[in-house]
Amino acid sequence: MRNLLRRNQINYHVTIYLVILLFWAFRINSQTPHFHSPDIPQQFSTTDFTLMYEDKNGLIWLGTSSGLVSYDGMDFNSYHKSDSSSEEVSAIYSDANATYWIGYADGSIYNFENGYLIPWDPEEGTPSKTIRGFAEDEKGQLWIATYGEGIYCYSENRLYNFDNDDGLLGEDIYVIQTDENGKLWCGTDQGISICSFSDGEKSIENITKSSGLPDDIVYEIIPDTKGNFWIGTYDKGICFYSLEDKAFIYPFENWDHGIVTGLCQFYDNELWIATENNGLLRWSFENNSVKHIISNQDFSRIKVFDINKDIEGNIWVLNNSNKLSIANRQFELLSTPFQNIQALLSTDESILWIGTENGLYRYNNNANESGEFIEHLSGSNLNVTSLHEDQYGNIWVGTFGKGIVLFNPKQTGNYRYINKAGLTNENILSIDGIDNQIWLATLGGVTQITFHQNPINNSNLHFENFNKSDGLGTNFVYKVYVDNQENVWFGTDGKGLSCLKNNKITNYYSITYKDSELDSFISTELKTVYSITEDHYGTLWFSTARDGVFSFDGEYFDHLSLKGGNRDRYITNLSTDKHGNILLVHPKGIDLLNPRTRHLIYYDE
Repeated sequence: MRNLLRRNQINYHVTIYLVILLFWAFRINSQTPHFHSPDIPQQFSTTDFTLMYEDKNGLIWLGTSSGLVSYDGMDFNSYHKSDSSSEEVSAIYSDANATYWIGYADGSIYNFENGYLIPWDPEEGTPSKTIRGFAEDEKGQLWIATYGEGIYCYSENRLYNFDNDDGLLGEDIYVIQTDENGKLWCGTDQGISICSFSDGEKSIENITKSSGLPDDIVYEIIPDTKGNFWIGTYDKGICFYSLEDKAFIYPFENWDHGIVTGLCQFYDNELWIATENNGLLRWSFENNSVKHIISNQDFSRIKVFDINKDIEGNIWVLNNSNKLSIANRQFELLSTPFQNIQALLSTDESILWIGTENGLYRYNNNANESGEFIEHLSGSNLNVTSLHEDQYGNIWVGTFGKGIVLFNPKQTGNYRYINKAGLTNENILSIDGIDNQIWLATLGGVTQITFHQNPINNSNLHFENFNKSDGLGTNFVYKVYVDNQENVWFGTDGKGLSCLKNNKITNYYSITYKDSELDSFISTELKTVYSITEDHYGTLWFSTARDGVFSFDGEYFDHLSLKGGNRDRYITNLSTDKHGNILLVHPKGIDLLNPRTRHLIYYDE
């Protein structure tokens, strides 16, 4: 890309579409997260990290064989009892009042306050068996799971025990989880017991193999995004339980990956599965396949003690190989056999199209996730700078010097070239469109193409060009963007932001915005605008060459300043994800912006 722009004496600009990810040199064929392991202090060299918990402040707590450990991303700190009893931490929890509960293998329970462990001493005494978990129900009652003494409920300063005599399936509890009704689900070696306690009355319902549970021994229970449950078992892998239908779904007929030790769901896309001897696996809901995680760290045969998804989307893995491995789940790496990537397009067919300085490629993600790159339009000598898919499934390929190549992937051999005739310029830097209109940003202004039938088959295209003489600030346009009100925005070279609304062009060159830090209004000239996007609230966001990122709600401009957390003034690209966050791409990495709270999360190498 840089060579292209240098040759044509164009300033380095926006056509880098998140391809910073492709600069890391991992020789792998499929997308994979990049894992790293922090430097573990020497004092923990012989310590097993077996469980983890993230509190409401984002601090990670680790349960180890030799005490409680906290990790803030930089430093490990350890905390110990004041007596000589067992230091093996077996459960960690923080309740609604931010009271920390620490359970130990010897059955003791401690609260963590101001950096110290304080023994919890209820009137009835603490259990004598290993503490396996804590949970809190909607009444504020604390539930305590043990391995050997069943379940305890701490209600109104009294401790009540649930055991076999009360109907509990087993007194060896592996996991507990509350449901949306406030009931406690307990995974045992005889099935699942669902417990509740109200007005001094115990209630237990049981789910066993006769109810559809595939395995007696339940090691893991986690809620999905709608309050149903994923269940991990000892011998039969995973299953799904619908609370509404009170029925099980079995994703896999045959499971040969061993004991499930942990589960994490990422949105509605996939489930990560930790196993005792077969490492870490990922189940894609889209193609219904489960595969080992193949990454820069080998997870194929390791023992995974625990996995956790933190509030920023990172995945944490406790294992017997690296102790602690961390990956930014929101970004994955895809190595390519080519360089100088200038445009990306992901279509409804789940195919990735890649425009490069030396041609066009498509990436097919096979069912086995190996994937392959296939060159398209080979021999055409195309320098591809922009890509767009229209409502008919046609791909519009913008090139440098050869205008537009139009084709439909489902119609082999059917191509249409749109160049000199009709275009204001054959150097296409950006494409956007809606319904039967396509907009092109070029080095000679803007071209609007209108059609009433599928343009790949119909020769009747209507062209309308806009340039400086028509009211644009300049003919050099980097970006075109159609917002949800069908207004068309243009990012220009040196003349700010332009908008075509109701057939009238408005130029925003000199603007006034409020500086929240100074609590005053500042006037500035926008000059070069590289990229434009829109958030889910209808606010426009755009990046500039020298002043970073601005927002515009149709009436007022605002500024995302360096003081406000923006890391770099030179934002090469903006993009809005499906959750409404805005990605800011710049030389220092990628930032994720919540447009409502202005909270930024930083991602770098």
